[in-house]
Amino acid sequence: LESGYNSTLQQCDKLQEYARSRYSLSKNIETTLAELKKPIQIDRDRYLYMKRTSRIYSRTVEKLAGAKSIDSSNSTDKKELQIYNLELKLRNIHEHNLSLQEDLESAYNSFRWKIFAPLDRLRKKSLLKSIYLAVKSSRILRISYHKLPLSSQAKWKIRQFIATGKIASGAKVRISEDRLSCARIDTADTTNKPTLTVIIPCYNQGGYLWESVPSAYSSYSGDVEVIIVNDGSSESKTLKSLSEIIKFYPELIVIHKKNGGLSSARNRGLEHASGDYIQFLDADDTLAPSKVDIQLSQSESLDNILICNYLTANETYSEFYKKEETIKGVPLTLNAFLMEWERGLSVPIHCGLFPVTLFSTISFDEELSAKEDWLFWTTLLKSGYKLQYIDSHCVIYRVHTESMVRQSFVTMAQEWEKASAKIAALLSPNEKNLFLQESNRWLARYYKSNPLYNEELKEKVMLKKPSKKNTPTKVEYTTNRVERVVTRCHNFNSATPIISVVVPIFNHYNYLLECLESVTQQGDIAIELICIDDNSSDRRVVTLLRKLEGINPNIKIILQDENRGISYSQNRAVELAKGEYIALLDCDDYLKDGALLEVFGYIKKHPDVDYFFTDRTNIDSQGKILYDALYSSVRRSSIKYDLLDRMVASHLKVIKKSTYNSLGGCDELMSGIQDWELALKIAQNGTLHYIPQKLYFHRLHENSVTSSLAISQYKKTNILRRKYAQQWLQEKKLEENEYKKKIHQALTEGFNEVDTQIFTPKNLKIESWYSPEPLQKAFAESKIIIFDARGGIDSAYIDFLKDFNSYFDIILCDRLSISAQLIGTLWSEKLITSRCVDRTERAKQK
Repeated sequence: LESGYNSTLQQCDKLQEYARSRYSLSKNIETTLAELKKPIQIDRDRYLYMKRTSRIYSRTVEKLAGAKSIDSSNSTDKKELQIYNLELKLRNIHEHNLSLQEDLESAYNSFRWKIFAPLDRLRKKSLLKSIYLAVKSSRILRISYHKLPLSSQAKWKIRQFIATGKIASGAKVRISEDRLSCARIDTADTTNKPTLTVIIPCYNQGGYLWESVPSAYSSYSGDVEVIIVNDGSSESKTLKSLSEIIKFYPELIVIHKKNGGLSSARNRGLEHASGDYIQFLDADDTLAPSKVDIQLSQSESLDNILICNYLTANETYSEFYKKEETIKGVPLTLNAFLMEWERGLSVPIHCGLFPVTLFSTISFDEELSAKEDWLFWTTLLKSGYKLQYIDSHCVIYRVHTESMVRQSFVTMAQEWEKASAKIAALLSPNEKNLFLQESNRWLARYYKSNPLYNEELKEKVMLKKPSKKNTPTKVEYTTNRVERVVTRCHNFNSATPIISVVVPIFNHYNYLLECLESVTQQGDIAIELICIDDNSSDRRVVTLLRKLEGINPNIKIILQDENRGISYSQNRAVELAKGEYIALLDCDDYLKDGALLEVFGYIKKHPDVDYFFTDRTNIDSQGKILYDALYSSVRRSSIKYDLLDRMVASHLKVIKKSTYNSLGGCDELMSGIQDWELALKIAQNGTLHYIPQKLYFHRLHENSVTSSLAISQYKKTNILRRKYAQQWLQEKKLEENEYKKKIHQALTEGFNEVDTQIFTPKNLKIESWYSPEPLQKAFAESKIIIFDARGGIDSAYIDFLKDFNSYFDIILCDRLSISAQLIGTLWSEKLITSRCVDRTERAKQK
């Protein structure tokens, strides 16, 4: 064992000699070697000590060997027990040290490959398998593999192997396998580029991840690792977003931890980071396309911390503005951060780009719940790091009432005092006195003298007093109406149903009774009602549904114990349906009296049709009619190709159960646009029939999905449309390599009329109900389609690009406010670029 220690340490020294003779070692590798040698040296010293003490106890054992009996109270027995425990420890340390020796040998071999083998051999499967085996058997390598001098591609493959246990192969993609046709191919050459890790702490802000995550990937042309740290989110929507977004970005790393605050989440992300540079990003903010490329291109030193400027935006990203300059023009020195923070100087953490090396000695203070950035910047400058300003606005900072960093005035004042005390501890006595004087002056002037500060103090005093009992909330539905619905459901026709009405439910208690009552007024037709509750947070919904359980064989109530989304709920309900046809009804909408009887008349006339749909009437939250939505008013060609534009085969939908099941139902990945995805699948080979009658009342209100279409739904819409457009419109689909080549030529050599087609606001007119015929024509010819938004576009074209970016291959944009509004809606996060070459200018240069 002792010789094993010595030989392993010699191997470490050999490794240093080999590495230094072949190429210069980075600080990271030197640190790694020191970390590898340290535990083996400590364990060797422990072993030698144990070896000496073992000899002493061995003599004692020999003296006790002749004893005929053992008395538990005897000191000799105690001595023997000590010897036994020592021997047990020796065996444990022996096994532990053997494991350490194997770790060192694996690390040695991994380093040695980089030193002696060229990069192309490293990429071969045989060598990669050896690396995987080394990682698998090595505890140290699993933790610090990113410090090995390997290529970015090899590090990525090792990371995938650790996460999945399978050897990665093929190109790196950011969309799941069944959507590979929609995955944008990176055209930039990433060879020898540094790698980037973006750390996104998230606490109950899952809805914003559909903007922040794509912006992170689009911020750099090299290899990007994105880490989301879920800081103990309690909101079900956030947990659902986290589980869904990773399906669209398979390489995304999601870390779940107990709630510990923003600093704790950032530190946890740093523990798992493998990039050469670190970019922090709050979940509700976004980065500009090529943000990191811009900063690195202007860097004066590899050790500099690069700082860009930022814009602020409102909650919905519909308004953007530049605050009074808080970075540009202010010297980024220690004195400025001490004396001018919040008094003219403010640097959001995501404006910075940090070399990973600095985090070996510096981290975020987890005792602070606010002002942690101030302490962090000050600590960096006090440690001798230099901040370099890059004059470009590359970050969007969202301002809203539920921002992750927004606190009460009382809390902010308390955190200011705590942060000031921690900063003062870093300073010399002379610096400290002046700093505390200015800090206390700002505390009194801005925080404690603010009227909101005193109001909050009064509220806290009031909260300590015993509160009055709450009066019971008024129930929206009278007992008579509930009983009327129960009675009508009890008298349901119990014959074998022709149509099963599926009602997925999540809350909306105020509209549910009207919905259910409408189902009971469908005339002389045997129907089945299936209500499936997706774990509603409003418990009144469950109480109401329990009243309907078991009162009629044609009424089924399903109560799920977790929220699974509308696609899963709808599919599960259809599985249990007895009817030959399925009618889909949202729980906040309702049917016209006799609607299903009317549809049944068409079913008898057209038994071969797979999918029937009608017109609808849109109403507001109070039931007031807003307008009629008629397919006949927008019909352009066949239903199939009209569906490619948008969801025209909407409510009321009645679908053959056999067709629904044969296609696998609704795709859970497409929840939110699941009805459109289902209609497109049926239109592929099935038959759709339009019934020109208004048989459905569709409610538009604050909480309805359709009134404020989520960013994620725009993205899903464009991915889905591009998939079917390639299948239905393109006769000859470009191979990946050919597509990649055309994109690269368009960006680097300029645009030509043969392979590309450029659209601008001048030659692409937008109407209230836009039909993308010119785009579809160019798409069918497999051209590279470009939209030139440079110089700015108005809101109508921004909305157009949100809806129809699926037809574009490149969007040229030089305005951060425009790219920020689009980034989460794109079928590919690499779609937007500001880098291109004008063909005319290139010819002049030649």
